[in-house]
Amino acid sequence: MTDEEMLSAMSELLERKIDERLQPVNEKLDGLEKKTGNLEKDMHHVVFLLENDMFPYLNNIGRYCMLTSERFMERSEKISSILTDIALLKQAVAKHSEILQSIQG
Repeated sequence: MTDEEMLSAMSELLERKIDERLQPVNEKLDGLEKKTGNLEKDMHHVVFLLENDMFPYLNNIGRYCMLTSERFMERSEKISSILTDIALLKQAVAKHSEILQSIQG
């Protein structure tokens, strides 16, 4: 066997050994590529759902909250006015009760 044939045989043997050892690594990488592809599909699905379902839904909730808070603010002002009126009525009733008692008594 010549030196070139010997080198060629050694090269082929090394190549086969490397291929054998790398086979499990390549299989794992193939599996990871498939999983990554599936994750990308899932992420696209999630983004699609967010953009088309959740964001409009959240916008509606936000509008409802704003309208509700505006109504509460308006009613809060009315309630404050009503409480002031009640306090004045209590004072008037108490004063009138005193006057009635003094007339009767």
